[in-house]
Amino acid sequence: MHDLSIVVDLCQPEALKDFTRECRKQGCSGQISVCAPEDLGFKHYASVIQAPGLRHGAALRQLLASASSRYLLFVFGAEGLEFRRGCFERLISAVGSHQTVLSYGAHFVQDRSGETELQPLIDYQIGSLRDDFYFGPLVVVDVQAAHSVLSTYGELVPHDFSGWYGLRLGLSLIGELMRVPDAFYGQKRSSDTNSEQEHFEYVDPKQESYQKQLEETFTKYAKLAGFYLTPRVERVSFDGDFPVEASVVVPVKDRVSTISDALESALSQKASFKFNVIVVDNHSSDGTTQIVEDLARIHSNLVHIIPEAHDLGIGGCWNAALQSRECGRFVLQLDSDDLYISERVLETVVSKFRQEGAAVLVGSYKLVDKDLKEVPPGIVDHREWSDENGHNNALRINGFGAPRAFFAPAAREVGFPNVSYGEDYAVMLALTRRYRLARIYEPLYLCRRWEGNSDATPSITKLNGFNYYKDKVRTLEVYKRKTLNGML
Repeated sequence: MHDLSIVVDLCQPEALKDFTRECRKQGCSGQISVCAPEDLGFKHYASVIQAPGLRHGAALRQLLASASSRYLLFVFGAEGLEFRRGCFERLISAVGSHQTVLSYGAHFVQDRSGETELQPLIDYQIGSLRDDFYFGPLVVVDVQAAHSVLSTYGELVPHDFSGWYGLRLGLSLIGELMRVPDAFYGQKRSSDTNSEQEHFEYVDPKQESYQKQLEETFTKYAKLAGFYLTPRVERVSFDGDFPVEASVVVPVKDRVSTISDALESALSQKASFKFNVIVVDNHSSDGTTQIVEDLARIHSNLVHIIPEAHDLGIGGCWNAALQSRECGRFVLQLDSDDLYISERVLETVVSKFRQEGAAVLVGSYKLVDKDLKEVPPGIVDHREWSDENGHNNALRINGFGAPRAFFAPAAREVGFPNVSYGEDYAVMLALTRRYRLARIYEPLYLCRRWEGNSDATPSITKLNGFNYYKDKVRTLEVYKRKTLNGML
């Protein structure tokens, strides 16, 4: 009826049984296959493609080689799916129109408590380069377009777990990836996802081999698309007169319970040079301002700035610090609810800057709770970074790490976007487009996780907004790197 074949990623046999029943209700008469390392009773409901998983390149090649339909429906999670009338027609109608080669759509999600929420997803952009871009459980692909990717850009679909990632990157080179905005299916979830665990998956040492496969595939794509950059080798001259050698920058708004500890950890630093702590107090109303004022009376190197503007995000606060006359040669990040791990952090960072001649530096941190007890994943050090390719691979992952530090004139030249999410990522991408980045793999600060802080688990709406913004930042960065390469 739909000229559609369906392939399901590894799931429980009972889930596959329910899924095939739902498909037949929709009038789908095409072949249904399941991708699994072995037959666990699947053959009663579908043909079996023996492979580690649907995202595996070997499985994709086998599947596409045998596909006789015009469209393929990829199912990444068959459990609890329920289709509205016309679901398949809606997805298929998007493919083939306006050069669309892949479609995905909004859907409803029901959690274990029975609460239902719309997951509208976000549009795919040129900068939607992260390997964890969420298409939802159902994705329709034009088979002919997929064959074109294999024949023209076959190196993007290796025989490993980066196969699906490479296929969708390749599809983006020849057509559009389209989000259908109306919700035409739902999914009941039997378990809650751990967003904290997912957030740190790409720095998990157990995933190192998988991440390396993804990086290699992404790098091939960057070269094909024209935004790959060779290693950055330019050393920075740190000459010039500055009021102090280093400034710790602390943007803050309403952190009465944590700001004192954070500032004490900065003010207690032992260094062989002069430094100050610049607090940009974004019009706090909970008593934070009074705490900062009291500390400033005791510590002459504590600079308290209250901006005139009332519309600043964290990025705008950083710009205020960078533009202040008290700003030092190097500027170091400290969030208002975090702590430096020792009294030698500033000395360590400045020494590394001068050793490397870099314009930007990223350290490592330890994740702790409000009582400073270590929580998973513990130390986050971003060892996936390499001097040869880190500045390219940064477009694939969601961050550079922390704490961040900058040669102030370089950061001032680029400037921070006036937002409170992704402002650091945007600046880091811009700086590493030109300059080398230095890294310190020992933890420099304690990152506190507690209910209500800015890193707490966001809602679907907020998370979609965050992801869309970072994808837009990547889109703009891709254009700038293409221009640098003479491709635009």
